[in-house]
Amino acid sequence: MILAAVTQRRVEVPGRGSRDCLNRAWPAFLAACGVLAAPVPGDPGLLDAWLERVRPEAVILSGGNAAPGGGQDDACPERDRLELALIRWAGAGNAPLLGVCRGAQMLNAAHGGGLRRLPGHTAVTHALSPLPGAATPAPLPAEVNSFHDYSILAGDLGRELKPLALGPDGAVEFFVHERLPLAGLLWHPERFSPFRPEDAALVRALLGGRA
Repeated sequence: MILAAVTQRRVEVPGRGSRDCLNRAWPAFLAACGVLAAPVPGDPGLLDAWLERVRPEAVILSGGNAAPGGGQDDACPERDRLELALIRWAGAGNAPLLGVCRGAQMLNAAHGGGLRRLPGHTAVTHALSPLPGAATPAPLPAEVNSFHDYSILAGDLGRELKPLALGPDGAVEFFVHERLPLAGLLWHPERFSPFRPEDAALVRALLGGRA
């Protein structure tokens, strides 16, 4: 199995401080993809030593918390710093990286892209349309779920990022880096029950496994 570093959501518990949390669906979904999840500690100061010791073969930036430009509620600057460092580490040739929902927004922000609030993307399912001529690493599902208030349009994409699939309103749902093994999905493959084989095949392909 591929060993993947997976970032966690920061949650503040009144009277008990902060917690790093990972939806239990993530390890189960990744196991279905042939990937073993290794949750990343949320302290950026521990990251270099953790990476040196764990040596993950892939990186996943998971959902939760507001990304830069995505509103102030539930923002987490410390997580932003951690994930920016992971994006730099992966982009230096150390591992493929997949950003999911907030993780995709973070990957876009790291390359100078932006976000905008669009209606109709919270707790819904909608169609997914590959762009004409787009070469995807695995066949894409016909529809996806959506749990984000802020979206990315083609003009909002950062440097060297190219869209591969859009939603019905033109929002970018899947993009990749033009040169590096970095990709972003705006839907949550781990939140389908049962897990969908097309999502698993896509994630395997993006993380360096076989589709």
